[in-house]
Amino acid sequence: MEMLEFYALNILVGVILAVTLGLLGVHLVIRQKSLETLMIGQTMQLGIIVGAFISSLLWHETKLIHEGHIGLGISLGLAGFIYFLHGKLSKKWYQLKTELALIAIILSIALTHVLTALNPLIESHFVRSFVGDIVTASQGENYFLIIVGLLGLIYFLNFKQKLFEDSLDLGLYGDLTHKRAYGFEFVLFLTMGVSIHVFGLMFTLGCLLIPTILMGLSKSINYKSLILNILLGNSLAVLGGFLLNIQFENLPTSPSIVIFLSLIFSVRLIFARLGNRVS
Repeated sequence: MEMLEFYALNILVGVILAVTLGLLGVHLVIRQKSLETLMIGQTMQLGIIVGAFISSLLWHETKLIHEGHIGLGISLGLAGFIYFLHGKLSKKWYQLKTELALIAIILSIALTHVLTALNPLIESHFVRSFVGDIVTASQGENYFLIIVGLLGLIYFLNFKQKLFEDSLDLGLYGDLTHKRAYGFEFVLFLTMGVSIHVFGLMFTLGCLLIPTILMGLSKSINYKSLILNILLGNSLAVLGGFLLNIQFENLPTSPSIVIFLSLIFSVRLIFARLGNRVS
């Protein structure tokens, strides 16, 4: 109980961010942008590594990337540029949209490992940007994440029906020129960038994609039910990950949360299918 009180702020931040990412992820899946989300996440991680590499060359320091948060700006900038470039190329060669995203992902992974090999000092940034560690997030980072997470949550709740209509249009017709599309992408980029910077790529992608993809396998799921399931399931996954970390200190928190996410929504899917058979 004392440990839960000690990590209360971290747990609160984890829950808020996990729920916000999960709700944003609903629209990514409906818009058929799951692979592009992986591309964005991977290039954001590359941005952190590029920032650490540049920092090590200029100042012979890499801790500035996280302590000074230089990496967040570089991460968002690089991912934004690649996403913009992918969008332009996809319009010209639409039939190769998936393949272009795969090339960006593969190159990002390759460059990440090359830069890490060239400078072993940045290896810790590679591990942190992938696995992350909710437990060791500083108080300042936690408060900043609360603000970003709550802003993202308010944005979703305020526009949830309009976002759903936009997502259906984009999923069906493959294009969306409404200004709300840019607002959604801005909120998504900021939330993803901050989450990857502090909590890691695995946590971020897991919360974004796993709930909606698994629940999408159920034929009876609807938009309102999906939102309620994410609110509850993502919150329980974060709490479960922390409890497991408290019980077994050597277990990493973020991967534990991702495993709990998969288990929770797999069980929910099984019950949904059993319910359909009974009815």
